[in-house]
Amino acid sequence: MKIYLPVFLAILLACSTPSKEEQKTTEEPKIEVEIPEFRVKKKYSENRLLTLDSAELRIMRNQIFAQYGYIFQSPELKDHFNQKDWYNPTRNSVDTLLTELDKENIALVRKYEDLLKTKKLALMADCEQITKMFSEYEFISNIELAIDSLGSPFETHASYEGTCPHGQMHIWNNRTGGYRVGILGDEYSKEPNYKAKSRVYVIQNLKLSMNTNISFNGIYLGEPYSSLEQKINCLTTDSTFTSERYEGSSVIDNYFTGTQQFQIILNGNGLVIHFSINTDNELDFILVGTFEPRYAC
Repeated sequence: MKIYLPVFLAILLACSTPSKEEQKTTEEPKIEVEIPEFRVKKKYSENRLLTLDSAELRIMRNQIFAQYGYIFQSPELKDHFNQKDWYNPTRNSVDTLLTELDKENIALVRKYEDLLKTKKLALMADCEQITKMFSEYEFISNIELAIDSLGSPFETHASYEGTCPHGQMHIWNNRTGGYRVGILGDEYSKEPNYKAKSRVYVIQNLKLSMNTNISFNGIYLGEPYSSLEQKINCLTTDSTFTSERYEGSSVIDNYFTGTQQFQIILNGNGLVIHFSINTDNELDFILVGTFEPRYAC
């Protein structure tokens, strides 16, 4: 028996111990998720997103899906990402692979895409509505009301001496809203007078937000000149208003001009309105007054 015991044990162990091949088949298979070569690792910058157009925002959103190998059906997206070395289209769905950061970035981009859609709808010219608003508009600029809303002016420029004194220009910078407000007071002294009568109201785009709600009677800061031109045509069709293109600027405009290219000046209904177009062909600021600042001090 002693002679056969090792052989018996060897046979017993051989029967009870699974082979390496058997071990491989009995272990649960490990699911490995391939980490993409390219990955968005940071939250998208809102300052960056607000500078993009709708096509660029679409790319920013879809590159998150592309990094996991999503197979696009859109020819535009397919052509764009096929040019990327890191893009490997292998999956019809990548939803389960998205991280919390991915989902946050997608939601953020969609927010700005929706804002652009809203702005695009707002820029569509409704001639009847715009003409009605302008014909019924009354000049109501008021320094004290602006202080109640915006606080004390950021700065006051007093023009009270020289060959062409024009009064006091009070300026507010609303960086949260992305705009600057200026009101010209009919005061010709050095000390600020917040109770003076208003003569001119100006609002300027600071390019710090989407600015979809900053407008004057349906004309929006930041909108392209092509859109503004349609609205001007609405206002001049029935001869209530006249318009002219002007390459220069007045002493009042000079407080607000940045990269001015030209102005469209609208006259009518007791108003003079300057629409300043910048070198990006966008509406930069709107000046509204009861007199023509080019010819009066």
